[in-house]
Amino acid sequence: MAQQLHLTKLLWIALICVPILVCMCIWASKPRSTENLSINELVSSDYFGRTSGANLERNNWLVSELTNLKERPLKELGENALAYRFIWLRSFQPPLVVTAYFPDKGENVLCSKTLVSEPKHSEKEPLRRNIVKETNITLTAEQSAKIRESLDASRFFSLNCYDEYTRPPLINFEFAGRTYRYFHGEGPSMKDGAFWVLEGYDHGSYRVLVRQSPGEDEVKQLATMLMKEAKLLPADTREIY
Repeated sequence: MAQQLHLTKLLWIALICVPILVCMCIWASKPRSTENLSINELVSSDYFGRTSGANLERNNWLVSELTNLKERPLKELGENALAYRFIWLRSFQPPLVVTAYFPDKGENVLCSKTLVSEPKHSEKEPLRRNIVKETNITLTAEQSAKIRESLDASRFFSLNCYDEYTRPPLINFEFAGRTYRYFHGEGPSMKDGAFWVLEGYDHGSYRVLVRQSPGEDEVKQLATMLMKEAKLLPADTREIY
């Protein structure tokens, strides 16, 4: 009898706790609304959530560059738009962002942003200020079709999120003051250069692809195409890395 009472108590505890835990997990995984937040209040998880494919939720450096360029999360477009954003972070050049917007209603636009140094206005100013230079190009039907055809042909939302240099470890934890990392295979090699990030947002579906100075893979081809359409592809091929 006592054993039955004990099992009954455990069953009631389970019936109460399990729904609570499920709700907590759903609430924790749900991205927060960012539309009413200022650009300085945005954090990594606002841009790159858990469903993005690539793990960039702790990449504060990348988010810092996006906020410097006054770029907001693509999810704020809502469910009535298609957009692709390329973020190019090089070692010796200012950051560059090129975004192709395809709203369900309205004009298709190619927007580019970079930082330029503004000369000091007086000797009292200690440093040059970086200002955002923004250019917007209204796309013709032919240009829009060309860009979308290239993106559709790439099967963007099925591409690998990482390359061999950006893939995170399978296991990553700290214990007794030491960090333990275990990679699949030999693990990533060290490589200097540029960080290529390409985001895709399709009416609520989101994915992000990350590369480190890629070769001629799909991400580089798509990013190069966007820069070319925005008239920002460097003429000197040594600057493309």
